[in-house]
Amino acid sequence: MAKVTIKGQHFYFLAVADVSKTGKPQNVTMENVTKALVGLWDFLAREGHTEPIAIPVIGTGRAGLKDGTLEDVVHETLFSFASKSQDEFVSKKMTIYLYPAALSEANVTWENLCNYMDWQCAFFGENQKHITASKTEGNPISNKENVITQ
Repeated sequence: MAKVTIKGQHFYFLAVADVSKTGKPQNVTMENVTKALVGLWDFLAREGHTEPIAIPVIGTGRAGLKDGTLEDVVHETLFSFASKSQDEFVSKKMTIYLYPAALSEANVTWENLCNYMDWQCAFFGENQKHITASKTEGNPISNKENVITQ
């Protein structure tokens, strides 16, 4: 990641893929997108400023995301921001920018994305409590004698 400040405004550049010798993105996966977002939130929590964040939907479009959709990236952006914000202050506001044509091409509605965000905000803290409290332990069944059939 690189931070550039111009006239008091801060810009952060993320890498979400490897780049070929000719400059073409390679290996753009949801895992890489998630790593980039987590790195951004970690950096902003440590080194950032309190100003609002404006972020595009990263990895889609010309980057050529292999295993995800625009909707997946928006969901991951919202989820990872909310997750990090539960632990540390990242920013007082985040805006995700979407290219309108990309939204219609992705076969997702604005309402669905907003509903996802509303539900994440409403239930994020409760879900985290359940995940932490439900540390199930045990061993998987490894031989056929222990399998129950109906």
